[in-house]
Amino acid sequence: MKDIEKPKEKLISELNRLRGEIDSWKRVTRPTSETERFLSNVFASIQDGISVLDKDYTIISVNPTMEKWYRHAMPLVGKKCYEAYHSRNKACDICPTRETLKSGKASCKLVPMRGPGGKITGWFDLYAYPLRDSKTNEIQGVIEYVRDITDRKRAEEEMLRERDFSDKVINSLPGIFYLISEKGRFVRWNSNLEEVSGYSSSEVSKMDPTDFFSKEEKGIVADKIREIFTQGKSDVEANIITKAGQAISYHLTGLRLIVDGERYFVGVGIDISDRKRAEEALRLTQFSVDRNSDPVYWIAPDAQIKYVNDTA
Repeated sequence: MKDIEKPKEKLISELNRLRGEIDSWKRVTRPTSETERFLSNVFASIQDGISVLDKDYTIISVNPTMEKWYRHAMPLVGKKCYEAYHSRNKACDICPTRETLKSGKASCKLVPMRGPGGKITGWFDLYAYPLRDSKTNEIQGVIEYVRDITDRKRAEEEMLRERDFSDKVINSLPGIFYLISEKGRFVRWNSNLEEVSGYSSSEVSKMDPTDFFSKEEKGIVADKIREIFTQGKSDVEANIITKAGQAISYHLTGLRLIVDGERYFVGVGIDISDRKRAEEALRLTQFSVDRNSDPVYWIAPDAQIKYVNDTA
């Protein structure tokens, strides 16, 4: 009987030991499992795309967002990234992941979002980060963080189209055009201003509006600009002095604008040199006729006398 009791006691002791080891293992592994579950939930909850690749561009893991974007290429895991995401049989020409694998540093590129057949359906900002071994610090792969910027890209393209259209309209104006801030800086202008003045775009961007006028007329123009901001509009006739020193007569207008709380004035300038020359010619003619020693009469077609000189 004693011989039977001894193995029994030994078995019970061994079972108790094993039970203790199992309890200890559960205590150790439970936090790990909970941590893994937490990280998995975080990974799945990120609304941007996450893709983990090895050094050969093979997809190791993706989050649900990537699966939603590339449902046409499922399953993603196990495929090369360029196959699944870009419908290619070799690495892309523009590839931040390749740069990261080569340099060991983070990289970012603008890349197309491609649908079935490789058709571009949108645009991504793709960030590539090196995935390193915690012990050796060697690169094991790359984590790709992908943000959909399609709406922003389309808005930017629409803004560029609108700006291109407005540039064409502004540059088609017969005179000079200018949009100037309250601080006296040129915000927009047309190509005619550069052609007339002889100043480059870079030079105009650094100039004050009064820089285009002589010392004698700077004060007059400055007063008219102040009048635009106080009264809402104004105009002036003045000579624009070109970079080469030539004076050209212009009729210049200004209208106050308020955009996003900032004050500007917009205006156009029309070359009135021909009108000024005609006025001067008429004045000289009038002067010579007035002082002619012979009587001079101007008679209209209806026989009415419109003018006689002093002699007459």
